[in-house]
Amino acid sequence: MKTMFPEIRELYRLADSLEEAFLRRNLRRLVKRLEEIKKLRSSKLVTPKSLKAIEERTKKAIREFAREFAKDSKKLQQALYKNAWELQLRRLGIKATFQGIPQRSLRLIDAGLTYMKNYTADMVRIAQNELAVAIMNGDSYERVINRLLEKIPSNGKRRIPVMARDQVGRVMQQASYDSLKSHEDRIAYYLWQNPLDEKTTIWCRNRVQLNPWPVDVVNEFIQSNPTTYKNLEITDPKTGTFLHPHIQCRSILTAISKSEVEEEGWTKSEIHKKFSAPKRF
Repeated sequence: MKTMFPEIRELYRLADSLEEAFLRRNLRRLVKRLEEIKKLRSSKLVTPKSLKAIEERTKKAIREFAREFAKDSKKLQQALYKNAWELQLRRLGIKATFQGIPQRSLRLIDAGLTYMKNYTADMVRIAQNELAVAIMNGDSYERVINRLLEKIPSNGKRRIPVMARDQVGRVMQQASYDSLKSHEDRIAYYLWQNPLDEKTTIWCRNRVQLNPWPVDVVNEFIQSNPTTYKNLEITDPKTGTFLHPHIQCRSILTAISKSEVEEEGWTKSEIHKKFSAPKRF
């Protein structure tokens, strides 16, 4: 009887471990790329004419970081997709060989990388603002470069983890649904699971409260993305979808098989009672 879903805990431990290493690696990479502009340090004052050299060198460092980040992010997401896909079937006792990521899910991964384009533009704006201030204040090359080396990585430490965690959640949620959907004839009900901690939102708590979810309802909601169900809010109306209820969501769809329901002799009300209280991962 799989009431505690220990495999889901293991999946998220793996995700957290890989994500932490990914973030450390890329924050170091950002700092290393930006250190290229140290070569322009000088006690001379910044002038409108010389400002272009700093701006271009900074833009180049940001572009190179963004390209490396995107490549690394894609590898991370592909690895987590495969792990989530295989785990869902393994815990249901279904033997299947992973055949690669479907095109629609590859598009999801690629689309998720657009956040990096937005962030790259933000980093460039930070640089341009600092350079404009330097001109007005009559700052030296050294002072403005020191501020760039402080402000851009500081912004990255705030923004990059949010972006990475959000995309990791999206990919694992999509992978879980893809694998379960491909063997839907074996599924009795879908179930939502989440960590149940101080970060768990009302949308995710409500989803667990509504367990179990009929297969046809889940498939319909994947398309329609409603914000409420049975008078309970289940999705952030501003940013959420049915599979990804809100930014940085850590809830995930699992399922209970027809064979398990038959073996245990569970009724729908008994399944609700057993799985409507969130379980800690």
